[in-house]
Amino acid sequence: MSTDRLMREITRSRADRVRRSKRLHLDIARSDCGWNILLEVAYADLSGRPISITGACVMSGHPATTALRWVRRLLKDGYFHRYACSHDARRVWLRITPAGMEAVSACFAGQTPKVPEPEAPSSPIDAAPIGITLQQAIEVFISSGLLGPRLGAMLQGSFGQGEAVHG
Repeated sequence: MSTDRLMREITRSRADRVRRSKRLHLDIARSDCGWNILLEVAYADLSGRPISITGACVMSGHPATTALRWVRRLLKDGYFHRYACSHDARRVWLRITPAGMEAVSACFAGQTPKVPEPEAPSSPIDAAPIGITLQQAIEVFISSGLLGPRLGAMLQGSFGQGEAVHG
């Protein structure tokens, strides 16, 4: 690639980022990590496949702690909601909210999106913080009725205290 063409591509990329940052809330577009996560979750939702918090973090191409911080922020700001996997109590799925999808669509259409209103948690799983210990996760599942007390007690005895669950 010639120097001139490379400079044009860099200039175009910078301009695209500035345009996105003016359209999207909370400087999501200035962070490649936040933007990548937003696009991954939107794409997964559009293609009808679930994406876990861990999967979204990996697909962002950034360190896990940075990606988790962005997932937390996007959840808090109403771009996503999360729900428990019905087959694996350790996994939590992400879905883009209608307002989050509208924001992505508006950005690609060159419009200024409406900032999503954070949605109220629809279940104890949604309300549980990311990065809780395994013990806390089991307690959330028991209190939500997704896990019976007997199985919960067995699991609590099987796993060590303080192991973190990250999605």
